Amino acid sequence: MKPFCIASVGIILAIFTGLYLNSIVLFLIICIIIGMIGIFIKVFLKQKLKIFLIFAISFMVFFSYTIFLEKQYEQKYKQYGNSEVKIQGIIISKPEQKEYKDTYQIKVTQIENINTQERSFTKFKILCHIKKNKGDTSYLNYGDKIELIANYEIPSIARNEGGFDYKQYLKTKQIAGIVTTNNYTKIAQNQANYISTKLYQFKMKLIEKIKSTLPKHTASVCIGLLLGDKSDISKEIKDSFRKSSLSHMLAISGAHISYLLLGINTFFQKLKLHKRWSKIFIILFLIFFMALVDFTPSVTRACIMCILTLLADILFLKADVYQNLAISNFMILLINPYTVLDIGFQLSFGGTIGIIAFMGKIKISKTILEKERMQEQKQQNAKYTIIKNKLNAVKQIIKVSLAANLMVFPIMFYHFNTISLTFLISNLLATSIFGISLITGLVFIIFLIICKPLAHFISYFLNFILQIFIQITNLASQIPFSQIFLPTPKLWQIFIYYLLVYLLFNKSKIEKYFTKFLQFLNLKCKVNLEIDLNQIIKRTVKRTYILLVFLLILPNFLKIFPTNELKIHCIDVGQRR
Repeated sequence: MKPFCIASVGIILAIFTGLYLNSIVLFLIICIIIGMIGIFIKVFLKQKLKIFLIFAISFMVFFSYTIFLEKQYEQKYKQYGNSEVKIQGIIISKPEQKEYKDTYQIKVTQIENINTQERSFTKFKILCHIKKNKGDTSYLNYGDKIELIANYEIPSIARNEGGFDYKQYLKTKQIAGIVTTNNYTKIAQNQANYISTKLYQFKMKLIEKIKSTLPKHTASVCIGLLLGDKSDISKEIKDSFRKSSLSHMLAISGAHISYLLLGINTFFQKLKLHKRWSKIFIILFLIFFMALVDFTPSVTRACIMCILTLLADILFLKADVYQNLAISNFMILLINPYTVLDIGFQLSFGGTIGIIAFMGKIKISKTILEKERMQEQKQQNAKYTIIKNKLNAVKQIIKVSLAANLMVFPIMFYHFNTISLTFLISNLLATSIFGISLITGLVFIIFLIICKPLAHFISYFLNFILQIFIQITNLASQIPFSQIFLPTPKLWQIFIYYLLVYLLFNKSKIEKYFTKFLQFLNLKCKVNLEIDLNQIIKRTVKRTYILLVFLLILPNFLKIFPTNELKIHCIDVGQRR
């Protein structure tokens, strides 16, 4: 039994229920149903309630937590929404500079509704647009405390089916409102948290050094790859990565952390540092790195899983990848349950679950391949061995790409309405150069801090590598069928898809459970019971696959046929009379 895995399922279900069915009456009904199920399991089935209690407690706690947070947001919207307010707050982000305005995140320390004279010292975050004149390059700094007067805007919701819900998106960033003004006064400096200020200053200095050393287009990609800041990457490069299904390489996640740790671990081995001390230093680096990239969900997930694995090694315990994944999920959602709506969170966890679930036999295959290689090295020449190793590496990349994409396809459909049939080609082309870019970039940044002349020397090689990387994405984005548009799937279609994938990859388990079910019903066959039973099971499983595939494609298939119905679709564009 994996308690954190059971709890994670309850937590995710609770958050979605709390967000979209947030009612006290519903909560009481759910509690009654959960209680009745518990009584049935204990009294009639006579089973232990440990697993059920973990699920029930996690569900009820996070359901209540989500409703509480929803009430807090709604209270702010009701109290200040569409009203003129006077705000004192601290800048806690770098400026997002545009031609006529700069955008900041502000931590509110004091807010007053000018109409009602109601004042509050509750701390929360807002998004602030500060208007500026064309050509004005001045901006506020991180930690500046300002006072402003503006109209408090409630973020817009999805007004059309399938539209973008800006209100929910800002909640994933813990932002509770928007203000736009040019009426502000700077009243203090360096008012933000000391540690976060130093981290921000360190990051900004590092970014400036990278920009001054590398050309503009490669510097922006380097910053995106290593520091997670994609604000300077051009629209053309972003489009190339998106069309070639390589956007995940610009979003720091498990692959980035693996390559970074490979470089750091190799460095510690060269220093001949004790393994336990090297693991402690790596844990400290991961904590520092999470803070440096603002605790984005994908980075936090990858770092927490690595930290838990390293702690298990230090304490001579056996690490469980499923438990580590569930613990990271619990910690992220405990800080902000709305993170479950974040696309980066969904893609990161979905891809990781796919790799873990569908790559379970890789360790066995690796062991077999290693034995084969040892025999081949004795019998065959070195050249053939190198080719064999390269082919095995290619197979590994293909398996990982397939496993991850099997889980993230529906998420991509739902959010972007696109699918790529060339993701295997683009990943094969880009993976090797991606790893070289990351490790070279890490070495470059280290020398940029400690020895700038040597960093300049490395920058020539890094610039060359990054240019190849960009060219590969451009090439991959131009391959036919690299981007196919599809209609947004319904939630029940996504559920059927995942059910179908589970059945396909757990065929033996399904047949085993079905056998027990038939035996439970005392199924009797006159002749050759075992053979007939196996045939019935296999036939039923195949028919289940066909039925699920049919249900999955049926809605899109029916749209081909014309109907006599006239449908008029009205689109809300946000204009008000």
